[in-house]
Amino acid sequence: MNSKEALQLLKEGNKRFVDGNLQNHTYTEHDKSALKAGQAPHTVVICCSDSRVSPDVLFDQTLGNLFVIRNAGNIIDETALASIEYPIKYLGSKLVVVMGHSDCGAVTAAYENSELDGYLKPAINYIKKNMGTPNTL
Repeated sequence: MNSKEALQLLKEGNKRFVDGNLQNHTYTEHDKSALKAGQAPHTVVICCSDSRVSPDVLFDQTLGNLFVIRNAGNIIDETALASIEYPIKYLGSKLVVVMGHSDCGAVTAAYENSELDGYLKPAINYIKKNMGTPNTL
């Protein structure tokens, strides 16, 4: 499968999701057995860890089709880069999708200059540093 074919699968799956006609939400024993031998995801998806954003559901894909990297605000640091590199180099993934979403709490906190503490502070600072000016959002 090439990147254009992978993108077409995602578009078709998203249309099924929007239309309320999901086809890939159940898994048989055969499906699970096939994945025991390994994985060959056609697409890498970088997305927020927001519980309302599930790429497998939104693109109506089966287990094993998507290699998903999730974290608050879609931060692409060295660990995320390694997670992107792995499926491209070793699993044959042909497409990388960065999936944003509305009302992202991490991006909103960065945009509003919220002062957060703990591990949230460096994450929000990373987003602030890399988001550009408000006029470009």
